[in-house]
Amino acid sequence: MVMTMRWFAAGALAAALFAGLAHPQNPPEPQAPTQPLQTTPGSTGDASKPAESSSPATAAAARVPPKIYRQHFEQEGIAVELVVEPTGAGTRVDDPPDPLIEEREAVIRFKIADSSGAPLPGLFPVAWIDPRTAPDTPSSDDCRRKVQAFFQGNLRTRPAVDLNSYFVMSLNDDGTILVIDPQIGFSDSKLFTMISLKGPGADWVIDNDHKRLYVSVPQANEVAVIDTQRWRTLAYVPSGPNPTRVVLQPDRKYLWVANDAPADQPSGVTVIDAAEMKKVAELRTGRGHHQIAVTADDRFAFVTNSADGTVAVIDVRQLAVRQTIQTGKQPVALAYTPLAGAVYVADANTGSVAVIDAERHTLLRRLQLDPGLNFVRFEPRGRFAFLTNGARNLLYILDASTHQLRFKLGVGRWPDQVAFTDSFAYVRLRDAQQVQIIELADLTESKLPEVLDFPAGQTPPSRAGAPIVADAIVAAPEGNAAMIANPADRRIYYYHEGMAAPNVSFSNYSRRARAVLVAEQNLRETEPGVYSTSFRLTGAGVYDVVFYLNSPRVLHCFDLRVVVDPHIQRERVAIQIEPLLENVRLPVNQEFRFQVRVRDSLTSAPRSDLADLGAMVYNSSGWRKRFYARALGGGMYELTVRVPQAGFYYLFFEVPSLGLRLGKLPHAVLQASTETSPVAASAAPSPGP
Repeated sequence: MVMTMRWFAAGALAAALFAGLAHPQNPPEPQAPTQPLQTTPGSTGDASKPAESSSPATAAAARVPPKIYRQHFEQEGIAVELVVEPTGAGTRVDDPPDPLIEEREAVIRFKIADSSGAPLPGLFPVAWIDPRTAPDTPSSDDCRRKVQAFFQGNLRTRPAVDLNSYFVMSLNDDGTILVIDPQIGFSDSKLFTMISLKGPGADWVIDNDHKRLYVSVPQANEVAVIDTQRWRTLAYVPSGPNPTRVVLQPDRKYLWVANDAPADQPSGVTVIDAAEMKKVAELRTGRGHHQIAVTADDRFAFVTNSADGTVAVIDVRQLAVRQTIQTGKQPVALAYTPLAGAVYVADANTGSVAVIDAERHTLLRRLQLDPGLNFVRFEPRGRFAFLTNGARNLLYILDASTHQLRFKLGVGRWPDQVAFTDSFAYVRLRDAQQVQIIELADLTESKLPEVLDFPAGQTPPSRAGAPIVADAIVAAPEGNAAMIANPADRRIYYYHEGMAAPNVSFSNYSRRARAVLVAEQNLRETEPGVYSTSFRLTGAGVYDVVFYLNSPRVLHCFDLRVVVDPHIQRERVAIQIEPLLENVRLPVNQEFRFQVRVRDSLTSAPRSDLADLGAMVYNSSGWRKRFYARALGGGMYELTVRVPQAGFYYLFFEVPSLGLRLGKLPHAVLQASTETSPVAASAAPSPGP
């Protein structure tokens, strides 16, 4: 069972939906055809005509409001408007008159309303963007078949852009990030791609629109910046000695990096301009381990100095330490709540919690708990703080409205992290394979909240060694589920609330997952009746925007035309290549044949004229070999490969006659094994071998 989208998690809806598509009974005819393509400028003026400029130089530099792409469709009293709007500061005045230009970021919106024009909130539409392979707009039956194929979730029928997807990422102790696609159906392998770092990561954070991932790499003294739409490393930014905790402030201007130098040496934080990916400041705050919290208005950052017993207050606008507050002997964790305007600082040595006024930077209160505190975090609403005491197997819940202890609970062996969904708190136990959960609604009652548990693996996480600061439990996009990384089991577990145990688990491919994170790329309701997400217009051509709404039932394929960007100064990739490698495991020391499909990037027509299509297969141990394809006709080619040993392999393609050397085309990740059970391959973008 694959739990992929919020409405999938509801249960049997997916099965009913699929059945309705597979066996349509007199499908409804649309009441109105798709209206002609319309473009609308971002302000007054003609969208199809670029603004005039006084000189070519001025025209090249000037910007105009981005043009907007719109289409409208109605079916049985339900109106759906497709709106695609390029993002950014604007477009160049000498851009093509078309609103959608390749390689540009865009926001796609579906505005859904009834026959009176009233918006329809609370729906769960799904949509995909797929290259058009026929000259005409798909018929209703063609569109229905596309939806059926996309719901099956296999590699052969994957769209160019899935607007319903999310990826699960694991941060591993071998210096890799695995990207797992939980939507690949009917397959044991769900590996989408793998990213290699310069060393094991310590912590990571993803920005609000889930386009960039920042990973601290202590061995390299750098932070890796990763594009999560193309899954490419954009930069390594110098970030001071031994970078660990990373925090992105609310307005996303600065990334704060904790530098944990040895206890006898001064250290502090490094500040990175997140957009420019450049270091802008190094600030000495004190000795020891550092945790960071930034206020909701982005005015102040608070940094613990565990060896000095202090918290440094930093003026974000000035990037300077404003004052230092003595909080105890060993402050090891802190958390900020905008609801109370306070920072809670937990001291491991004394067992006290210092409550700091986030505006006046004064000590409001000191609460005495028990020595051994090791973690603090507020639940999403910001009222209740959860603190763990690993040494004493205790969980404390503080009420920020009164700054008082509300509950003290005994929990399992060595609690060290707490994560939250909309309804539950999840307590990770380092020395037990169980995860314990507490319903947040119970916190307003006078009686002790009930502590439940479920198994998250076969082995306690501590068997895999010391933890890192990044989270091992995160909420799933469905809102009522969580992802749990168990490094000892080398698996990631998906737990749906209300179940006795996780109902899905993902292999982490023999790697120890120290942390887990989710990158969302799915449609979300951003205002009543409007469902949107962002994506990249990856290549010029004609696309179908396949839209499906189960209740009320609406199915339609919109047109989407993306034009060539004449300003891109690069060697244009002339072809699209698709390896047909679903549900395969390479045999060891045996020939293995597979096929690839090649199409023209602009027209999507099959390319059967490539006499020099080849591939290189290599693994991390250094073995590599080139193979060449045999044309079969109709854009299909066959390759025969042979690998020497079990393990993971990378398959890179090349077509020298088109100027496409290794790394210019997407690659595939393969697994070879002596076992006979199927393992799928994964196509993914890559910078090259």
